[in-house]
Amino acid sequence: MGERRGSVRGERLGTVKMGGVPPAAQVDLPVSDAFTPTTRPMPHLLAVVVPSFALAGLAVVGDWPVAVRGVLVLWAVIGVPGLVVATRLGARTTVERVVVGGAAAAAATIVVSQVLLYSGQWSPELLLAAMGVLCVVGAGRRRLPR
Repeated sequence: MGERRGSVRGERLGTVKMGGVPPAAQVDLPVSDAFTPTTRPMPHLLAVVVPSFALAGLAVVGDWPVAVRGVLVLWAVIGVPGLVVATRLGARTTVERVVVGGAAAAAATIVVSQVLLYSGQWSPELLLAAMGVLCVVGAGRRRLPR
């Protein structure tokens, strides 16, 4: 169907051959390894994750005004996990970060919420704590599991 020149980790640009397309209409398209997982430690992520969840936790426990609490909790359960996932996967462009990070964060929040709900332990505080633990572990891991 198609032929790709170059390796995933090696050459960044290659040629993509499209089956059934006349040679005159074929063009060289960039082939990138945009989602190569990173194996380096991410201390800068922990500098965002820990204060974000601490502030959101204070807002929930301290019964801050709804407008402030809502923004902080939304950032903590959607924005921060999305940032961790997108950074760990090596997303380079803003669109990649938003799409991959947002989808993964929403999915993780739904799964954690469902587990807490089915176990009869759901509460906003526990959801926030569970997501915080997952984000700290994800940001602090030295290598991604294979």
